[in-house]
Amino acid sequence: MAAVTVREYARLTTEPSQFSLDLATIAPSAFQWLVAQRDRGNGLAGRVFQLDSPSTIRLGSHVGVIETPCGTQIEILPKYVDHGEDAATARRLLATMIHEALRTTPRVADVAQIEVFKMPVTEWVVGQFLQSTAHLLKRGLRQSYGRVESQERFLRGRLQVHRQMRSGPASDHIFNIEHDIFTFNRPENRLIRAALEYVLTVTRLPENWRLARELSLVLSEIPPSADIAGDFR
Repeated sequence: MAAVTVREYARLTTEPSQFSLDLATIAPSAFQWLVAQRDRGNGLAGRVFQLDSPSTIRLGSHVGVIETPCGTQIEILPKYVDHGEDAATARRLLATMIHEALRTTPRVADVAQIEVFKMPVTEWVVGQFLQSTAHLLKRGLRQSYGRVESQERFLRGRLQVHRQMRSGPASDHIFNIEHDIFTFNRPENRLIRAALEYVLTVTRLPENWRLARELSLVLSEIPPSADIAGDFR
């Protein structure tokens, strides 16, 4: 995986260049994919960058991380001064911006950690999510009643008469019932489980992967969300 770190309004080119936060060389495959997003009418792509020349893209005022299908990661940091380069301070500023946007309380250790981070800020965001999830699990997840269908040797809940009538004589001792159980299978818990499964596929930091794996095992009885948009509603 090729990782590139630049800042707002930087240029990305396929031509050889001396790396700086304002100019970086990316693989032709990554460049072509970015241009294709704009050509397909992707409105977000048009706001994030503009084609400066046949071999150069100029970024706009957006910050974050772009990952192309070929594996190139482009980290775009805030441009807080016109001159000078300090990726560590820019990452710390971006962390502060994220905390403000999400209205979370930054921890001193977290902000200090990002200063020496050697990977894109996405790994820091993943770490924040994992730490928050671990804290949530210590406090306890919410539960609610959910209706389930089952076949039991005893009657409880509600008998499903139509299914019972279709059962053969050999199943007369089995009741087709539906009943409520107190379960962790709630939309927000399914979304957390789905997010953990996604983190396991994208994180490249061993510490993040191990913690995500541990948390995923704790939530293994909760099914991942099958309808993410619906669960958000």
